[in-house]
Amino acid sequence: MDSGPSVSSAISALEEAMVRDAASGWMEGELDDGRAIPLPSDIENHLQNKDHQDCAWMLVDIDMSKLSDKTERLNICLPSRALRRLDSLAANLAKTIFSLKD
Repeated sequence: MDSGPSVSSAISALEEAMVRDAASGWMEGELDDGRAIPLPSDIENHLQNKDHQDCAWMLVDIDMSKLSDKTERLNICLPSRALRRLDSLAANLAKTIFSLKD
């Protein structure tokens, strides 16, 4: 860590991964709820916001291709037991989602 007019510190790869996962999870939720991901704004806008003066800032790269809704063809072989378990999990998830919307 440097000391002087400006202070900087290195973060661990784990901390960066946690921030990236949190941001990606938020983006997934926005897309799942039918909302668009807003374009990034200039960091100066945030730095000048009094509500954000005591915040720590981190810029991370997000691989937006992982958030694509592009249809992909999948041809896999699974044991019947695994396929039944996946079908059951999907059916239970669908029931939960529909019950939450009521």
